[in-house]
Amino acid sequence: MYLSENTLNANSPNHDVPQHYDTTTKWTRFIGIIYILTGISLLALFILMITQMDEIAQLLMSYYGISQQVIDLIANWGKIIFGIIMAIIAFTFFINAYFLLQARSNYTQYRETKNESYLATSFENLGSYFVFSTILSIISTLSSIGLILFTLFK
Repeated sequence: MYLSENTLNANSPNHDVPQHYDTTTKWTRFIGIIYILTGISLLALFILMITQMDEIAQLLMSYYGISQQVIDLIANWGKIIFGIIMAIIAFTFFINAYFLLQARSNYTQYRETKNESYLATSFENLGSYFVFSTILSIISTLSSIGLILFTLFK
């Protein structure tokens, strides 16, 4: 076993491991729920923006002095592009929530059954979460740098 009873006695330096894992599972649940709520909020924002796109376009035109051609482009293609972007962002939040909540669920099953396959699956889900989050962080960083460079050199 990964966390056998022999290694978890009071004389072992690993005796706090189950307590740390219990704390970790609480945080994974909390963060997973936050990700789900954020994804739902983004989808609600998307629906609100789509239904109000004409009014938003008129506000942009009056506030920034954007031409009617640009407003028409935003009203037509903007909905599609905005919808795709919002769906991708919401999907990433749901995927992150899935990995975290699955890791928590598998660890809880491990604690109840002492079946090592649940612990291994828990680690796999955490690993998937970290890989997915790292890829998203790299994409976010590169797009931010690109936007900054575009703004500086336009």
